[in-house]
Amino acid sequence: MDYASLLGKNRHDADVRAFLTRLGDPADTHTDEDTQSVDLMYPALGEDLRLDADGRLETIFLSGPGNESGYATYGGPLPKGVLFGWSSVQLNDALGPPTRTGMTHSILSPGDTVCWDRYDASDTCLHSQYRGVNGPLNLVTIMTSASAPRPREAPPNERMQRSARSEIVPFTLDAVARAR
Repeated sequence: MDYASLLGKNRHDADVRAFLTRLGDPADTHTDEDTQSVDLMYPALGEDLRLDADGRLETIFLSGPGNESGYATYGGPLPKGVLFGWSSVQLNDALGPPTRTGMTHSILSPGDTVCWDRYDASDTCLHSQYRGVNGPLNLVTIMTSASAPRPREAPPNERMQRSARSEIVPFTLDAVARAR
């Protein structure tokens, strides 16, 4: 399934309707009160879909192994030949350097902190989430560029980087300048 070709299309589009029919009825739905987007949840398939307020498919979440949210591992092919279980290094070798990278709390395993990379194209984004700093990959999100979260710039002296020792290391630009 070429998910990218469905993104941005309305739920009434023939291709999106056929896709939704193949998935069947969602196990649950959730409407965001602020944005009026609707999440269609398919935990047995390892998939969630998000429709914007106008009914356009804007985001597809594909769950991998190692989550505690009750979602099965998505069994279909991932975009761009990506495989669950890859490390961030393997993904970067396959796709090139990410557009953005960071860390956050896991949506699959509440309480876990995870790292992520995002690869932006002209009209779509591929977001990869890893268990731990470098992997393995356990969530792939495909979204329209318009629905991708906008960067929130950290204060200039509070940046994070991945160290060669596979841990998140806070550093300040002042400390980097002093080290030079």
